[in-house]
Amino acid sequence: MEHRNSVLIVEDDVNINGLLKEALEKEGYICTQAFSGTEARMILQGERYSVILLDLMLPGIAAIQPRSQAILRFTPFRPR
Repeated sequence: MEHRNSVLIVEDDVNINGLLKEALEKEGYICTQAFSGTEARMILQGERYSVILLDLMLPGIAAIQPRSQAILRFTPFRPR
């Protein structure tokens, strides 16, 4: 299920991931954090997101690139 204004943050740096989550939640977004490509892949099996913030240099990212590219192509993002 996709929630309006939902964001999946995929970033292995704990500080950057936390900073992004904090800033986005202050703006009213619903955030889910993943700290590896493998973790993001497992999350994406059960949920859909309006936006995925993806660290492309992340270890294990090859496992989710095709899925994230498809989502980015077909899921329109509309700001609040």
